[in-house]
Amino acid sequence: MLRSDLLEFMRAHGMPIVSNDPSHRLRIAVVDDERSVVRALLRMLARAAPGADCRSAHDGFSAGALLTSFHPDLVFLDIIMPGLSGVDVCEHIRSKPELYGTRVVIVTGHLTAALRAQLETVGADGFIEKPFSFGEIQSTVADLTARRPGSEAPRPLHGASTA
Repeated sequence: MLRSDLLEFMRAHGMPIVSNDPSHRLRIAVVDDERSVVRALLRMLARAAPGADCRSAHDGFSAGALLTSFHPDLVFLDIIMPGLSGVDVCEHIRSKPELYGTRVVIVTGHLTAALRAQLETVGADGFIEKPFSFGEIQSTVADLTARRPGSEAPRPLHGASTA
């Protein structure tokens, strides 16, 4: 059996894939319609996760395409965006077996108790409120990388505020 066939089978059936390859680069997606927020997050991620493969999308529809092709380990996700909302994108991530283990951190300036409850229901792992600090981003990334490879179910992040 070819390794690529086995990995495809595992992704299709929602099986965790453990990478023992130390060269596996951390994959991080940033999804926000505010380009200045994306630029700030990407600059912080370059310092917090040197060598990580970071990519961005600026609306919910583009996020869906990016997530499907990129399979990130971590997604920083805004809620209010044109097209699909962050809630819709989070639901999409949790519905796709190939995205099993992807961590979702909501980054928003509009967090209410009701929205937090809704996002926890659809599978958000953590929350960071805008404006955010480098320390919050750094601790979130550190928490993820401390638990790599992703052989376990997502758990709440220590670096981000959780319920």
